[in-house]
Amino acid sequence: MNRLLLLFSLSIVSLHSYGQEDGSKSLHYYIETAKENSPLIADYRNRTEIEQAELERLKAMYTHSRLELNGDYLFVPIVSKDGGRAAFKWNARSATDYYGYDLGESSGSFHAGATWTHPLLGRSPYKVAQEQAKINTDMANNRIRMEEHQLERSVTEQYLLCLLDKAQIDFTDSVGTVIDRRIEIVRKLVANGLSKQSDLNLLMIEREANAELHTAACQDYHTHLMDLNLLCGIDEVTDVALSDISQPVRLRNDGESSLFTEQYRLDSLNTAVALRSFNLQYKPKLDL
Repeated sequence: MNRLLLLFSLSIVSLHSYGQEDGSKSLHYYIETAKENSPLIADYRNRTEIEQAELERLKAMYTHSRLELNGDYLFVPIVSKDGGRAAFKWNARSATDYYGYDLGESSGSFHAGATWTHPLLGRSPYKVAQEQAKINTDMANNRIRMEEHQLERSVTEQYLLCLLDKAQIDFTDSVGTVIDRRIEIVRKLVANGLSKQSDLNLLMIEREANAELHTAACQDYHTHLMDLNLLCGIDEVTDVALSDISQPVRLRNDGESSLFTEQYRLDSLNTAVALRSFNLQYKPKLDL
């Protein structure tokens, strides 16, 4: 019992001291890095910018005047073969052997014009477009919060796995230290004939088994740390120290209502506004 208490105390002290090492990376660092490198969050943010650009386009279509310029010019050339030679003529007046338009037509007749159009009933559909753009922006922002919440949970779980592996490494180290000390003591007892050689051999076997546990724990730590880097978008392949979590981890949404309930509410509003926008397509349009 005393041996178990000693080993447990050593493991706790080792874990605490490891968390205080200089240059260690914290859980906050990994969470913020994951949010910064998340392609989904970047995509949702880009959608909000696209939504604003689309709203500007709809505003121009529904409320701004439009000026169109148009014109035409009559061009009737021919290819004449008079005199046995083919010649291109821009505006021929006489020819007997030729390819092209009738000689009664001549190049010219330039016409130009302008059409100015101003929508008179565009305020109503633009107002609906504004409402839909706002809802789409709110939906994108809510998806960003949902993705950040999911990243916080995933990164925290992976971070705790790494801390668990490190605690196992420290525990096997402390056990190895105790075994080495016992081996030294038993070796002296064996040399003085106060203990059996089999006792020393058992301790040697126990040390080898503990070394295998230590190697497995180190491999698990490296694997879980690489998974943590992959989850956060960190391009590193070397092992780094992790800070201990001094306070309980709480995943919350800053006092807001459920993100999933908010998503349901926004989806319902978006469906209603989309129906209004669809119905407006069948109403009369008046332009000046």
